[in-house]
Amino acid sequence: MNILDAAEKVLLERGVPMPIEKIAEIVIRSGLWTSRGKTPKVSVGSRIYVDMKRNGPRSRFVKTRAGIIDIRGGDSLFGDGAFAGGGVTLEGRNAVRSFSESVRALPDADFESMVRRILDGAGIREVERIRRSKPDEINFEGYITILDALSIRIRVLAARWKSGPVTMGAIDRIRRDLVPGDRGIVFSISGFTHEAALAAESDGEPPIILFSAEDMMKMV
Repeated sequence: MNILDAAEKVLLERGVPMPIEKIAEIVIRSGLWTSRGKTPKVSVGSRIYVDMKRNGPRSRFVKTRAGIIDIRGGDSLFGDGAFAGGGVTLEGRNAVRSFSESVRALPDADFESMVRRILDGAGIREVERIRRSKPDEINFEGYITILDALSIRIRVLAARWKSGPVTMGAIDRIRRDLVPGDRGIVFSISGFTHEAALAAESDGEPPIILFSAEDMMKMV
């Protein structure tokens, strides 16, 4: 196992952000990666930092604050930050990654059909595609009825970006289309940036619900 795979395994099994020194310590102590060098812990840390600098938003790692590293949720729906408490197994992450890759490879019509099935299963009716803003995203509008009396308009963005996670700009874009009483939903195969996740929950703004590749995989 190489250094990056070993560090990823440690973070996935713990399920929380960790100091890079602690990650290196566990990697070495558990024998996930070995080295004949005199400073193996330094090698682990430097390799992670090089990967983040070289790959930017496509790195599997993200620095949450000084010296603290976490798994980037680029191919699950956790966005930049920790996986939920209790951890996510390596097998589970691989399953989500495989699902994400298969969705990205779908013809446009099949991707649209999949999203429509998910929305129908959630009770959202009268779904219409309203526009395609980018090659890898579709915007929908539909309605959900509560207690056979209250009809709420739902605006939906379904994204399968190859360039990286959904950003705060996309959240702002869908929110501009909302009027009081509306709700927003964003599906993303590529995850969400930390700023996007915060923007979706802004106080005083129409709520926007975020669904990751993992959520979509369960729905499908």
